[in-house]
Amino acid sequence: MKPIARLISTWFYSGYAPVGPGTAGSLAAVAIAWVLHTYAGVPARGFAVMAVTGALLFYAIPVKTYLNIFFRIKVAFLVLAGVNVAVFQRTVWRSIDRWDIDSVPPLRARLAAGVSLVLWAGIVVAGRMIAYNWFDKNVSALFFHVV
Repeated sequence: MKPIARLISTWFYSGYAPVGPGTAGSLAAVAIAWVLHTYAGVPARGFAVMAVTGALLFYAIPVKTYLNIFFRIKVAFLVLAGVNVAVFQRTVWRSIDRWDIDSVPPLRARLAAGVSLVLWAGIVVAGRMIAYNWFDKNVSALFFHVV
């Protein structure tokens, strides 16, 4: 991982130029910072699109979807992913200015990243499994019980 980080941080090693070392890498960092600052709201807009399209998919067949065990697992993972982000933002993110000093991010940051990756992989798998529900309940029997 260190070679990749060094490649990006020095803008493809141009920051090691013998004349004005670090200048080219610094100029690239300014461009990257501008892009990040300009598009900082993109994750929030992406989450909004995801929430709206997910609600529309749920609305198509709400009873069958709600009774699906994989849908419930997906929603639980989504809630846990949100909690993970909230805990990360309120605890670990506050010390981000000290991360440049260390060669390795703090353990809690790495744990939060690992938990996030596992949860989002679970969300994707559970979402795909909604269509292939082996535990499908007979919805009509739940509502129209014939005596």
